[in-house]
Amino acid sequence: MNHIEMGVMESAQAAPSHFEGWAANAERILGHDLDGTEWIDGYSIDGARDAWRAGATPAEYAAQVHAAPRA
Repeated sequence: MNHIEMGVMESAQAAPSHFEGWAANAERILGHDLDGTEWIDGYSIDGARDAWRAGATPAEYAAQVHAAPRA
């Protein structure tokens, strides 16, 4: 592997994934991180990823979190 290939590989790893960018926007809207327990807090990283995969926007996910029942 040459320097250019190594540089491309390293820079690709440093860039946030599409989900990471989506999650950062959801966290900004919610005002807290997504590290919760779905059935207790109404949100979780796994639940956020499911919403992202289903095509929800960060704002739609935040609205869903606010509407979720809490234990």
